[in-house]
Amino acid sequence: MTLERLVVAVDGSKADERILAVAESLSRATGASLRIVSVAAAAPSYMHTRSGVTVPPEEAARFHREVLVRSEEEARAAGAGPVDHLLLEGPPAQAILDSLGAKPPDLLVVGSRGASATRRLFLGSVSNAVVQAAPCPVLVVRPLPRKAPGVPRLQDLAVAVDGSPPSEVAFHLARDLAAALSGKETHGVHLSLLTVLPSHPAPKGRAPAHGGPAPRDTEWVQQWAEEARAQVPEVRTEVYEGSPVERILTYLQTHPTDILVVGSRGLSPTRRVLLGSVSTALINHAPCMVLVAKAPPDRET
Repeated sequence: MTLERLVVAVDGSKADERILAVAESLSRATGASLRIVSVAAAAPSYMHTRSGVTVPPEEAARFHREVLVRSEEEARAAGAGPVDHLLLEGPPAQAILDSLGAKPPDLLVVGSRGASATRRLFLGSVSNAVVQAAPCPVLVVRPLPRKAPGVPRLQDLAVAVDGSPPSEVAFHLARDLAAALSGKETHGVHLSLLTVLPSHPAPKGRAPAHGGPAPRDTEWVQQWAEEARAQVPEVRTEVYEGSPVERILTYLQTHPTDILVVGSRGLSPTRRVLLGSVSTALINHAPCMVLVAKAPPDRET
């Protein structure tokens, strides 16, 4: 997969700096064009009063227009590829989705709400709707932990794979992104293939429901790893047993990871993407950025 067109959504909040920095880094590494969008209806919280008074549409539009102009200037100064911006109107999630058009970008970058009181990460309603329904891959950028360096780190990538068609799409996206980053934006890029086998083998003769390999067959993992090594400096395979979500989250807690790539089930007849339970849990709880891979229309699953 070639990354030629990137779109990043900003809203004028403090999180914009990191979200934009990630998009800039990806644009520089891949040479992709960068479009920055913001939705006028998504006024920041400090523009509302406790009495419930809403911000006039013209004031919200002016605020977001200023955000876009400033963001474009920063992206150009950072050396991103061709950059432009687009002011959107309407319900935030739908406005962003509608702006993608008939020919969606190769990647959409959005932010998450951040850490809750229990320190677990959850997507906001806008980000969640965009991740679920976008027809293209979506990168969810987490807020920076305290005392973390401001420059986004794009060196250690991991991809959750189980041999199914959706995970194969995720693998190809992770491989191509790691290859683009190698020797350009960063040096020493690593890619880890994470596979979790069921603790108890399926009954003999029962075929896997997702159409992938037999539940405990791991030969395909090594084949995928060898394929990736032709483009990526260092590729590792990690095979575990147990709960996929628990095992992968444990890995992320003990191994520095910048981006986790996960697959989705594919496009339903209504053209909305349905995420599996494992992917949804990882998107909501992973301590790193999460890239949701989407199969192109001709590869719906």
